[in-house]
Amino acid sequence: MILRLHVICLAFCTIRQRISQMSAFNESSIQGDYSKDDEYRVVLCICLSKRKIGAACFDAEQGTISYLNDIDEDMTEFTILSNVLCQIQPTTLLLSSSVGESVLRKVAELQEFQQSYMDGGSPNPYTVKLPAREFELSLCKEVVINLFAPSTAGETVLDGQTRCLFAVDFDATCMIRALGVIIRHCNINGISSGDASEMKNRASHTLAYRIAPLELYDILSMDACTFEALQIFKSEHHPSVYKAGRGGTKEGFSLFAICNRCMSKAGAFYLRRMFRQPIRNAGILRDRLDAIQFLADERNVHLVNILQKALRHVRTIGGIFDRLRVSTMLTGDWARLHTVPDHFVEEIRKLCRRISTVIDLASFRHQSHVRVRAGVDEELDEKKNLYERLPELLTKVAEEEVNRLPFETPECTVVYAPMIGYLVAVPRRPEWLTVSDYEQPGMQFLFVSNDRVHYKTASVERLDLELGDLRMDIADRELSIMLTLQNDILENAASALHLVNQAIIIDSLVALAVTARELNWVRPELHDGRLLDVAGGRHPLVEFRSSPFVNNPIQSGNAELGLVHIITAPNASGKSVYVKQAGIIVFLAHIGSFVPAVSAKIPMTDRILSRLHSIDSVFSGMSTFACDLKQMAVAVNSATCRSLVLIDEFGKGTSSEVGLSLLTSCLQYWLRNGDQCPHVFVSTHIHALLDMLPRSPYVKFKTMKVMRRESELIYLYSIVEGYGLQSYAAYAARKSGLPEEVINRIHKVYQDQRQQKPLTRPGVSIEQMNLEYKESESLVKLFLDFELLEDTVPALIDFIRNKLLVFRSPHIMTTAL
Repeated sequence: MILRLHVICLAFCTIRQRISQMSAFNESSIQGDYSKDDEYRVVLCICLSKRKIGAACFDAEQGTISYLNDIDEDMTEFTILSNVLCQIQPTTLLLSSSVGESVLRKVAELQEFQQSYMDGGSPNPYTVKLPAREFELSLCKEVVINLFAPSTAGETVLDGQTRCLFAVDFDATCMIRALGVIIRHCNINGISSGDASEMKNRASHTLAYRIAPLELYDILSMDACTFEALQIFKSEHHPSVYKAGRGGTKEGFSLFAICNRCMSKAGAFYLRRMFRQPIRNAGILRDRLDAIQFLADERNVHLVNILQKALRHVRTIGGIFDRLRVSTMLTGDWARLHTVPDHFVEEIRKLCRRISTVIDLASFRHQSHVRVRAGVDEELDEKKNLYERLPELLTKVAEEEVNRLPFETPECTVVYAPMIGYLVAVPRRPEWLTVSDYEQPGMQFLFVSNDRVHYKTASVERLDLELGDLRMDIADRELSIMLTLQNDILENAASALHLVNQAIIIDSLVALAVTARELNWVRPELHDGRLLDVAGGRHPLVEFRSSPFVNNPIQSGNAELGLVHIITAPNASGKSVYVKQAGIIVFLAHIGSFVPAVSAKIPMTDRILSRLHSIDSVFSGMSTFACDLKQMAVAVNSATCRSLVLIDEFGKGTSSEVGLSLLTSCLQYWLRNGDQCPHVFVSTHIHALLDMLPRSPYVKFKTMKVMRRESELIYLYSIVEGYGLQSYAAYAARKSGLPEEVINRIHKVYQDQRQQKPLTRPGVSIEQMNLEYKESESLVKLFLDFELLEDTVPALIDFIRNKLLVFRSPHIMTTAL
């Protein structure tokens, strides 16, 4: 009992200490040497949900709002959170009250680091924890839409909503929450880019004059459309009816799927995060490439096989340690902690040996609680042995008590009641009616329960002294031993967790090395220049499905090689594959992977922007062409000289003239920057574009080789400089299985348009169509001049019917007449 009270007091003191630490954190964060203007000079709001992070920042001096679209976050190391805080260095930090303690600890660590090493004596940010309801998605969406409300008399509400849809990605829910909160908070507190007193006197106020995406220094930016278009990931319905019915999905044929050779789920999860977060940190990329080069070497195949066997049982243990710190370990956690692979270092081996020495792991199969192994504690073993013999001992005491009872009874038992002790229980006699009847010499009457009378005697009092609450004593002793084990494990938790995390990283790097060795990928050379030079580049997904694959070079970066590459070629000749191939190779280099090529020089890239994949959804409120325009708007507004822009068939969602104008204008906008133009790869069938672009050394025209042998086309899938002025759509249509009648009609319409001849219906001459037109014109004139009366309508119908019968054209006859 004393031990249990000690444990309760210890837990209470721990909880009180943590509360005081959190209070101290809030007080130290909120109280600082700030004036009102200093507090809100740079306001940053961060939202974390479902392993994703989104952020928004308001800079009062520049009058801008920056937003960070949702990015996958490591909920143990908080890599993105650290980058955002170190890069922005806010004066005010807005967080939700529902954030976990681990987030607050990380924020406090970063603030302490900045205080000590970066800015010297600069004060910590003014941290504000807002109620979780302030981050409600519907409320924040409404606030963001109101930010783009009509500002002039000529604009409508619809204009503002359309502008909002083009400016912000509403699928990034964490970012929308952060953006909505920061707008509401700044408006409530009277913050603006202008004079605060002026704002208070105005009924309406524009918070900022510019809104732009936030670029993190070490992150390569890619939106969800680009991930989907390049097929980095691809979700498919699970083939299991049970899992598919519950909304279960599995990874389909994608770049991640062919690279995922991980031996553990933890390794696959970390590899997926690497694919979700391409980076620009040259040091990290170089370390990954060095490791992959070592593991992919043919001389180290045996070592890789040994590592894969050892990595098969790797799993994350951060959650187990978190539960261990707050003494909420599950029964299975001990078994999972014990099965952490101990092949790597002595610390893990000692941890597993310590657990197996103390805990009886075999008891998990039969009992729902943790038991201490025999031989660990002599006192505990004695109590357990005594507890196992307890029924026999109590039976013997009951037999002795029967002989000492002052009355005859058919039955006597010795029982145990918590907080009371051992008792003698006998059946109640019929003549015992009052309390005085229960009083017996040498026995202390206590109570009656279930028609049995319970007494205290000298024998059971001796049992109380000798045995006590044996079961609770065993539990208390086991708890004491488990607390000692818990403290021993937590002392080495940091090193064990670090080693397991390193094993997970090794698992992901081994997967990339095995992929590189089996698929014949090479190490890319990353540099800070502009030159993109890939020799023998291949599309890994197309190569996986079709063999042999024709590789092609990718060259860009100067006046000799060009920066804007216009690819015109026949349908199904490989234009889109080539454009996507360039994006995938650059992407793989920025996750630290080898690339499918003979050799590759890759410049450090800040963004991969695309208009490759059309997305249409009734929930977005935008048409397919509007979605295409939004993707192009993001590319035009965000591309820098270090960006890669991929465009495939832009402008096909509208008329040819409008599509040509839009595409030409976007390309001319980039070309005006000269050598600061981004790398742009465009595939198109708008051949008039060739004459619309300015003559510039940075524009290169390319096409895919095609050989024509009589009526057959032979695709060589090899890119060369030049123009492709024919699409051969009819040939592609025939190969797709369209009827020959339709193919012939395609040729006829195409030839008539090229010769500027009027289009005719099949089987009808031009003279016949001209005659039909004149007769139809006369019928329309007759109808317009006719006075419609009830008695004249039948005559009009008969007249029109007779006129139509002259042509005997079924397509003109109508059943209504």
